[in-house]
Amino acid sequence: MHLKAGEEVEVPSLRDAPRTTDTSAYCQARARLAEKLLEKLFNFSAQSLEQKVATEYLWCGRNVKVIDGSTVSMPDTVENQKEYPQPSSQKPGCGFPIAKIGVVFSLITGAAVALCIDVLNTHDIKLARKLYSFLKPNYVINCKLLN
Repeated sequence: MHLKAGEEVEVPSLRDAPRTTDTSAYCQARARLAEKLLEKLFNFSAQSLEQKVATEYLWCGRNVKVIDGSTVSMPDTVENQKEYPQPSSQKPGCGFPIAKIGVVFSLITGAAVALCIDVLNTHDIKLARKLYSFLKPNYVINCKLLN
């Protein structure tokens, strides 16, 4: 899939879609998406938004970013358990793998412009350092990870 600036993508109408609380089709479709495709779409959308920011929206001529973190749980698969083991506080077989994420957000666009994922017991400072490579000169950073 190749997206170009200004290219439109048709979005299917949900008007005639059947109403259901069963999310299995969505989950199955999401599982088929290649991780690399999602990464490309993530980067493309963030870069597209960043390029459209007019200088009048910059703070003192600078782009303001926020670094924040959270945790995410994942499906309980052998691969996920191996990469992101569940917390020791959970009994084996009674929990889900949990990862710690760090995200750089643009305060102007609200877009997530960078993301890193690590194991749950990663210290916030280490997670923030992984995001340093995404920062550019003259950015102003508010790091919520360390608050």
